[in-house]
Amino acid sequence: MISPSRTTRALETAVFVLAIAFAAAFLLVALLRIGYPYELEWIEGGSLAMVERLRAGLPLYVAPSLRYVPFNYPPLYYVVAAPLFGPLGGGFTALRLVSFASSLACAALLFAWIRSETRDARAGLLAGGLFLAAFRFAGAWMDTAHADSLALALLLAALLVLRRDAHDVRAGLVAGGLAALSFFAKQTAAVAVVPVLAVLLVTRRRRGLAFGLSAGMLAAAVAWLADARTGGWFRYYVFGLAGHYAPDPARLLRFVSGEYLAPFGIATVGGCFAAWTLREEDGAAAAAGGRAVTFAAALGLVLSSAAVRAYPAAYDNVLMPACAGAALLFGLGWHAASTAARAGAGAFSRAPAVVAAAALIQFGVLLYDPVAQVPTAADRGEGDQLVENLRQAPGAVLVPCHDYLV
Repeated sequence: MISPSRTTRALETAVFVLAIAFAAAFLLVALLRIGYPYELEWIEGGSLAMVERLRAGLPLYVAPSLRYVPFNYPPLYYVVAAPLFGPLGGGFTALRLVSFASSLACAALLFAWIRSETRDARAGLLAGGLFLAAFRFAGAWMDTAHADSLALALLLAALLVLRRDAHDVRAGLVAGGLAALSFFAKQTAAVAVVPVLAVLLVTRRRRGLAFGLSAGMLAAAVAWLADARTGGWFRYYVFGLAGHYAPDPARLLRFVSGEYLAPFGIATVGGCFAAWTLREEDGAAAAAGGRAVTFAAALGLVLSSAAVRAYPAAYDNVLMPACAGAALLFGLGWHAASTAARAGAGAFSRAPAVVAAAALIQFGVLLYDPVAQVPTAADRGEGDQLVENLRQAPGAVLVPCHDYLV
C-alpha cells in the first residue's frame, strides 16, 4: 500500500511534469508553425500588410480604400516587427518571432514574479507553466502575427517593476514608460493598470503618482503627435472604432462563469487562500507597496480581458491577460497551500495530497492536442494551389482580408 507521503510526491511530480510538458508543447508547436507561409489566423494577413507599408515608407493610418484598411490597433507591434522582416526573408516569420519571443518573456516574467514573491522557484515554474498551458484556451494566438503577446509582455514587465523596485519615483517612471509602450501595442493595457494604480495611490502615493503621470503623459503625447501626423486617422482607428461596438452584458457574464472561473477556478481559489494566509514579507518588496500590488495586478489582468470580451467582435486571444492573471494567482496559491500542508495546518495535515491533486486538475482542464495546431502538408498544398489560381486569373484580382495572397 502506498503511503500518503509517497502519494503526495507522485502527484507533485505529475504536476511539474505536466507543467514542463505544456511548455515543451508550446515551444514545439510555435517552432513548427513559425515559417508557415500562409495565415494561421485570418488577421495575420492584415498585420503583414501593415508591416509591409512601414517598410515601404507609407503611413499606417490613412483613409480606408479597396487597397488598404488598417486595423484598429496602435503601431508598436508593427514597428518592432518591421526591422526583422528583411533579414528573416519576409512573410510571416518575423511577425511570429516577435509574438513567440514575447510569449516566452511573459512566462519568464511570471516565473520571476512568483519566485521573488514567495522565494519558491517551484511555484514560479507552475505560474509560467500554467500561462503556456493556456495556449489553446486563448485561441492558439500566442505565436501568431498579432500584438497580444508583445503588449502583455510589456504590461507584465511594467507591473513587475512596480512590485519589486523599492525606489518610488524610479519605479513609477520606468513602469509608466513600459505601460505606455504596452498601450501602444494594444489599448487594453489602460484597463489592466487601474487596480494597481488605485492600490498605489493609497499605499505608496509617490510611486502611484509617478506611475500614473508618466504613463498618462507619455501616452497622451505620443497619441497627439501620431494623430497630428496622420490628419486625425490615428484617432479614428485606434480610439474611434472601438466606441462603435456596444458591450453585451451576456458576453461578460459568460466570460466570468464559463471562460474564467470554469477553467481557472482552482487557480483563483488558490489565490484567495494565499491572500488569506500568506504573511507580508519584509524588505524591499514590502517597501514597494506590499503583496496587494500583486493581487491588484492579477485583478487588472482579468478585468482587461473581461472588458474586451464583452464586445461582440472579440475572439479568444483577448483571454491572454486573464490567463496571466490566473497564473499569478496559481503560483501564489500553490506556495501558500503547499506551505500550509508541510506545516500541518488545518485540513492540510490530514490530506496534503489534495494540494497536488488540485494543481493537477488545474492543468488537466487545459489539455489539448498539439498536433492539431500545426498546419499539415495538405494545408500548405491548398495554399499553394490558391496562389496559383490567383496567378492565372486574368486581370486585376481583389482578395478582401487576405490581400497578401496577391
